[in-house]
Amino acid sequence: MTGVAGFLLAKCAATHSRGKRKDWYDIAFVLLHNDLGGPIKAARAVIETFGEETLSASKTALAELSANFENPQSQGPIAYAEQFLIDHSDHDRSQAKADAVAAVGEFCDTLTEAMAK
Repeated sequence: MTGVAGFLLAKCAATHSRGKRKDWYDIAFVLLHNDLGGPIKAARAVIETFGEETLSASKTALAELSANFENPQSQGPIAYAEQFLIDHSDHDRSQAKADAVAAVGEFCDTLTEAMAK
């Protein structure tokens, strides 16, 4: 693996193939709390590390990731909020879900834009 970029690309594949609640949580958590500075910078790291050819091969997995974080009622943000609140009970459930939707949306949008070029 190559750091955060490798982890995120592997998690995209895992969410596509397994769809486990833990995978939804992991990807949103890393996008929100990475050392790179957020989801857009994490997406740029994926692009720089793996290139557009690898991203094109991951197009279906990215589309599915985006769909599963489309809104706060989607399975991704629900799974994220449930686990996050176990560890951070002082946070608001609605805010946790909204944060996950925004982070995954920014990540997927940045990668999709790179593939369109």
